[in-house]
Amino acid sequence: MSREALKSLRKRLYEAHPYCAYCDRPIKYGKSSLDHLIPVSRGGTDDPGNIALACLHCNQAKADRSPIEWAATILNAVPIC
Repeated sequence: MSREALKSLRKRLYEAHPYCAYCDRPIKYGKSSLDHLIPVSRGGTDDPGNIALACLHCNQAKADRSPIEWAATILNAVPIC
């Protein structure tokens, strides 16, 4: 996907839902990033259906894991009573 196409996708995602796809907190456009749900390094593509708007913190914390793998690491870190 070209840089212009990615820029356009980011703008459309932000206008539709200006919240992080992972933590659901509101994000400012300048602090948002695009994240591959299935990382390219794991076979994901630049298809718009594989790209989500995320805050920088969540995008960096998720790294090259799938959303399920990332959620599992978070759930394992939180004690459940």
